[in-house]
Amino acid sequence: MTPRQEKTSALWARALSYVGLSSMIPLSTAAGCLGGWYLDRALHTELVFTVVGGIAGTAVGIVELVQLIARTEKQAERQDERDGEPKS
Repeated sequence: MTPRQEKTSALWARALSYVGLSSMIPLSTAAGCLGGWYLDRALHTELVFTVVGGIAGTAVGIVELVQLIARTEKQAERQDERDGEPKS
């Protein structure tokens, strides 16, 4: 693979990882809501645990998203340094 093809491939991989990130928060929110809904049914409570689970799931999704973006950006910076490109 030529250096240009490698760079294009890495760019596409980075772009696809960002596309996958778009589902992270909704899925974690849904998982929290489902877990809370199960607890509400098991404990015969109203929507208390469903709401708390949704909030907790959203928070977990946001934290994971921020960590993943930071990690991806750090990897991209390292790759750019190896390629000899200056930081912007």
